[in-house]
Formats: sequence, C-alpha cells, structure tokens
Amino acid sequence: MDLKLLADALVIALSPVLPHLVAGGSEAVKAAGKKLGEESLDLGRKLWARLHKPVEESPRALGAAEEVAEAPDDDDARAGLRRQLVKILEADPDLASEMATLLDFAGRGTSYQTSLDGSGAIAQGPGAVAAGEGGVAVGGNVSGGVSASRRSREETDDRS
Repeated sequence: MDLKLLADALVIALSPVLPHLVAGGSEAVKAAGKKLGEESLDLGRKLWARLHKPVEESPRALGAAEEVAEAPDDDDARAGLRRQLVKILEADPDLASEMATLLDFAGRGTSYQTSLDGSGAIAQGPGAVAAGEGGVAVGGNVSGGVSASRRSREETDDRS
C-alpha cells in the first residue's frame, strides 16, 4: 500500500470537512451537511472519528489539521497535513488498512453491469432512457421532423 497516495486521498476527503469537524459544534456540522452534501460529510466524519486521536497526539499533526481547517484550499497547508498523515499511517499499519478500506468503500458508487446480445437497447441508472432498434429517445422538446428510418448499406452506397 502506497501510504503517500493514501494520505493524499485522506487529505482530499477531509479538507472540505475539517473546518466543521475540527472547530465543529453540532450546528457547524449540520450546516456543513447542507453545503457539502451528506455523503461527503459522512465520509469525513468516519475518517476523522478514527484519525482525530492519533492526530491530536501529535502536536505537528494537530497543527497541520488546524491549518487545513482554517484554509482548506491552501496547497501548502494540505501538503503539511499529508506529510503528518504519512507518519501516522507508517506508525500504525492497521489504521492505514482501515483508512484504505473506508476510502475504497466510499469510492464505490452505484455500478451497473449488463450484456446485450442481438438488437435492442439497455438503459441503466436514474433518468436513463432507451429506445429499441430503430427507435429514437428524446429527453426534451422536438420541433420539426424526426426520422428513424434505416437505409440498407446498398441504398447508402448508391447515393454516393
């Protein structure tokens, strides 16, 4: 496991929520949920719930987390936190494994898998629309003519 990549992923996931979790009262966390989205905030809470103790035990790591909380978009602050997280993860391989699992699980959104043999159509996911062979699917307004005719290859070649 590449701990630098893991620490980088942790910083990316934590940066937007650290201002609310480090300084956080419950009202700040509720407001963050509305602004960031519940999924991002939930992941940040899970990660921080496990990381905050080792971070707080290291004055440098705590200082780095506080800097990111103050300036979540500051690349220098994020780099400092990343460096401190690498040290924490190197010292605790079980924690590193747990963080990797949490991030992996969070990164798995809904996935779809399908197979189609022959003609037909497949639509998957929210708002998906499929039109069968020779059909047209329109997700808005249409004005003018719409043609779904199928020309044979010979007809197309004759027109060239």
